[in-house]
Amino acid sequence: MADIISICDKLDRAKLEKDVTLGRRKQRAIEHLFQRSCCAVDCEKCGLPVTRACPKDAGETKRDHRVPYQFCDDCTEEFIDYIERLKGRGDPDCYWRNEAWLEVWSTWINHRAALDRHARSKEFARLLKEVKDITSE
Repeated sequence: MADIISICDKLDRAKLEKDVTLGRRKQRAIEHLFQRSCCAVDCEKCGLPVTRACPKDAGETKRDHRVPYQFCDDCTEEFIDYIERLKGRGDPDCYWRNEAWLEVWSTWINHRAALDRHARSKEFARLLKEVKDITSE
């Protein structure tokens, strides 16, 4: 009889494990978003370290106003060329920036837009509130 496990204890442990797992998922979702914040130290596109300072820091190097992302110098130059090519211009010496290259950039921008919409969603706002409430207890 000593080997009999209480069903209530087992259910309580399962619920606790589920709650802990859900809590970790919530925390990772928030961490992932903030790793891609505007003051990230890595390029949003390629992941290389960014040498420019955060645009919110007063008196630091200013970013190009045409680039709404935190990019390294190479990705900044490519992004500007991408925008110029959409306008029918662009650097003619960079012949390898063809239709497939334009598609890569377009796809990346659409991906970023989807991430931004997710970060502004009411469900994500609810997640932030829940985690804030838990951590302030």
